[in-house]
Amino acid sequence: MTTVLSDHSFVVLQDYLAATCGLVLPVEKSYLLNAKLQQVIQRHHFIDLNALAGAIRCNRLSPPVAQDVIDAMMINETSFFRDGQPFDAFRDTFLPALIQARQQQKKLRIWSAACAAGQEPYSLAMILAGLQDDLRDWQVDIVASDICSTVLAQAKRAMYSQFEVQRGLSPQFLDTFFKPVQSGWQLSPHIASMVQFQALNLLHPFNWLGQFDLIFCRNVLIYFNESCRANILERLHAQLAPDGYLLLGGAETTRGLTKLFKPDMRYYGVFRPV
Repeated sequence: MTTVLSDHSFVVLQDYLAATCGLVLPVEKSYLLNAKLQQVIQRHHFIDLNALAGAIRCNRLSPPVAQDVIDAMMINETSFFRDGQPFDAFRDTFLPALIQARQQQKKLRIWSAACAAGQEPYSLAMILAGLQDDLRDWQVDIVASDICSTVLAQAKRAMYSQFEVQRGLSPQFLDTFFKPVQSGWQLSPHIASMVQFQALNLLHPFNWLGQFDLIFCRNVLIYFNESCRANILERLHAQLAPDGYLLLGGAETTRGLTKLFKPDMRYYGVFRPV
């Protein structure tokens, strides 16, 4: 049942989401709280949204409820090979340059931050699988992280519906790397094993992940306020190799937030450390 959310309760929920997961929720989008949190309210037996806000205000929100709130509010829009160009650039430009530069170490590390249900890191893994001869005897790590436990569970299952595989996945890749099962399409164990999934909140420290050669953090920063975006970018810079690549969404930029990156003029949304 839809309830009337008081102004005070909205502010409590708004502040809570900003503090816990960086989500900026303007007042004109307050309707999203009713739309997205009704199942959380019912599952955990709150009378209404105001009661949930009251529990937050009194610091009485249990960890399971807190995770359910975050999971419900996250925007997990993604698809295989989303937007096309970043993956073409990864295959045709960034990988050849890094393979050449890493001939001595024979080690490559990639991070898919805010990976949602896994389509992005698995897209990268499929590209890498096509370069087995070039990467023979290499250690290639793909780390994928997300704050949302629900989509991470789906990503680890590597099972996708007909609708999901039709979004961005070519018939050739579908035939090569997936098999049909009763509930949809199952990714091959070989590709699935190439990705390591981690629960991670970008507002929290992530230096323990180590250094990466490429970081995909696409269509994520738009949901944070300016100070959070600047802070995350500065910490991403610390995790990126000096000759590495940061890939943001096509409409995202580092301009006005940090001077630690410069745009790669060949591609929208690609930045190099300064």
